[in-house]
Amino acid sequence: LKKMMQFEYLLIMFSFLFIFSCEVDRSTIGVEEQLQYNYKHINDYDFINKRYFFIDSYYRDRYEKGFSDDLTVWFYEEGTLIRELNVYRTGYFPNNMNRMGVATIPSRMKEFENLSNLNGVVTNSGEVELGLFVPLKEGMDYQYNFAHGYFWLKRVIKPTEILAIAYRTDKDTVGTLKSMISDDDTTQFYVLRLIKPQTMREYHNHVWPLMMRNVYFLGDSNYVRDGFNINIRKKENNSTVQEVGLNRRFANLLGLDLLDEYGILIDKGDGQVDNNPYLYNLRSGILIFPGIQPFNPFPNSRFQIADTNRVKQYNTIDREEMIRSSKFELVVQYFEN
Repeated sequence: LKKMMQFEYLLIMFSFLFIFSCEVDRSTIGVEEQLQYNYKHINDYDFINKRYFFIDSYYRDRYEKGFSDDLTVWFYEEGTLIRELNVYRTGYFPNNMNRMGVATIPSRMKEFENLSNLNGVVTNSGEVELGLFVPLKEGMDYQYNFAHGYFWLKRVIKPTEILAIAYRTDKDTVGTLKSMISDDDTTQFYVLRLIKPQTMREYHNHVWPLMMRNVYFLGDSNYVRDGFNINIRKKENNSTVQEVGLNRRFANLLGLDLLDEYGILIDKGDGQVDNNPYLYNLRSGILIFPGIQPFNPFPNSRFQIADTNRVKQYNTIDREEMIRSSKFELVVQYFEN
């Protein structure tokens, strides 16, 4: 009887331990089931508008060419680093910080630098603009990339405001820097490099190309690397693969997926967006394509897609037309924190 009681006790304890272990296993499975992906969808035409700009046409033309084959290194030409950048905008300012100025294109700047005043200057939309300008504060109002040659505003500029800059490299000084103006001399005026005219139009060939159209906000500024990915999907058939030509994923063709998990260049990529700080920043939620105009690349671009996949009205001020001609969406995959 005593042996039977001992056996029953051991059997009960074993059963209890078995049941407990099963409960723990079920709990673990439950946690894993909760780790499901979430998705955010961003249209091809929803790039960040009127906030990111190239400092000058040289930096725009140089942008794609400067990247290494794997996009992990960017090479600059000697003397082209931006040592100083002042950004100005027009508008009403009650503290009397504004000063008269002319914002124009590089080829016309010298004709204004030797004038004693701006009386009689004839404006030409997109080429010569007059206004009262105030210098913005670096860090508070804008920041810039001194090697790639672009800057970004902390807020969207108003449609009627003029945006202009002055900058200095080791080779040259373009425009009137704040340090070149005496606060005591009210007769001095700014001569600036025009970035955005009062009314922006596609035919403004000297300024229209300077606004970056390859920068996207990913919908959050608190992503973590684990579970994060970006796919580019064609809307009409939900395909992430270009079904003509090279038969590659769109993310690979447009430079977002070139490497494997070890950072080695791999043919057609590995299906995961590269962990490349030149492309995106999870803390800010900003994605910058390595191609200047990703969904309608220029003929000499390194990042090409088939003609049938081009978004022909991607580069216009007519948003309704952009929506009608839209073909792609960015699908951001992530775990909920």
